[in-house]
Amino acid sequence: MIDYPGESAASGHWSLEKRLRYQLLLPLAFLWVAGVSIAVAAVWNQINDVMDDSLVQVAERIASLPGPSAGNTLGTLELASPVQFQYVDVEGNVLWRSKEAPAVTHADWRRPGVRTEGLMRVAVRPAADGQHFALAMEPFQARHKAMFTAVQALLLPLLLLLPVATLVVSYTLSRGFDSLEQLRRALATRPVHQLDALPTEDVPHELLALVATINELLGRVSLMMSAEKTLAANSAHELRTPLAAARAQAQLLLPDMPPGTPAYERVAVLLRRLDQLIHLTAKLMQLSRVEAGLGLAREPVDLELLARMVVRDFNAPGEQARLVLETSELPSWAMGDVDALGIALRNLIENALRHSGGSTVTVRVEPYGVVSVEDEGEGVDADALARLRQPFQRGSSKAEGHGLGLSIVDAVAQQSGGTLELESPLRPGRGGFRASLRLDPAP
Repeated sequence: MIDYPGESAASGHWSLEKRLRYQLLLPLAFLWVAGVSIAVAAVWNQINDVMDDSLVQVAERIASLPGPSAGNTLGTLELASPVQFQYVDVEGNVLWRSKEAPAVTHADWRRPGVRTEGLMRVAVRPAADGQHFALAMEPFQARHKAMFTAVQALLLPLLLLLPVATLVVSYTLSRGFDSLEQLRRALATRPVHQLDALPTEDVPHELLALVATINELLGRVSLMMSAEKTLAANSAHELRTPLAAARAQAQLLLPDMPPGTPAYERVAVLLRRLDQLIHLTAKLMQLSRVEAGLGLAREPVDLELLARMVVRDFNAPGEQARLVLETSELPSWAMGDVDALGIALRNLIENALRHSGGSTVTVRVEPYGVVSVEDEGEGVDADALARLRQPFQRGSSKAEGHGLGLSIVDAVAQQSGGTLELESPLRPGRGGFRASLRLDPAP
């Protein structure tokens, strides 16, 4: 495969636009060079023909003049033209010449015609008496000068033609690839949950098959995700009641068993596992609600009031003492759905309390639609930080969890038109983790 300038062999990717540009411009440049060469050759031949005719006319005029009497010469004549002449007798004696012409002739004066001799172009014509000959001579340097002037006048517009053609071809190709760029932007800027078909209006005929294939793929993915969401939601809903009943039965068994016995420990472990399953089903229910579009509603939400309500809900032993709420005097209203934002903030606080290692958790409401949750735990490395937004992905913490909290928050942020920013470590060598939910400020 040909490597074109500007393409990276290491990446293995190539540019269709660049290849088309070079495939159009290289033949054009070849044709341009060929055309210029043919034009220069034609101009050279034309200049030679015209100047040869001029030489012949000069020789004929000199030959028609009355010659000098026998044994006498007329000396020299100074001319402004680069054309030189000699008037010789049958023996080759120069009887009359221009100032720049040599005093002796080196040309074959007995053979009329136009020919090249050395660095001169020579035209020979016999006089009327047949005993004298006129030689008109011109150095090739004069012809080269005339040729250079003519080629300059010829090449100037042709030299402008190539860059103009390059610009026209590049502009035309760029405009032609606008449809592909628009399709790429439409796919790149789509929210992850938006799987409806791409519009086919204003799509060129050549791209209709590609758009149709993408739409078919989006339809298949949508069906698969819908089935997966339905299964997760139904499973979580159906499991919630029996899990709660099983936990209640296990909790009733625990007081009847002596502490420290194997049976007591097994029931305690069973209770912890049931609590984890109940927590997982709750997260799956939240995730299914969010993926169903819970956060798509847009209304003004007071983030300070929402944060106070959510923080107040954390009333387990030791949780309130670890939570610090910081607010601002400036407006803290944002656009979003209050239920979805409440779920997102609750997940951020739960995540910080679980993974902070008992340290303080700061909930900070900032002006103009920003709320962040920060802890002083061990932090997360860069590789883990990049994948924490994905479901069932966790960092290096040993704390219990299912890896769903941040994926729920990220989905709420996207549906609300905002972003979730994750930072860790906050201080080199000291860990720390901050999750910031940035939303559109309410007008």
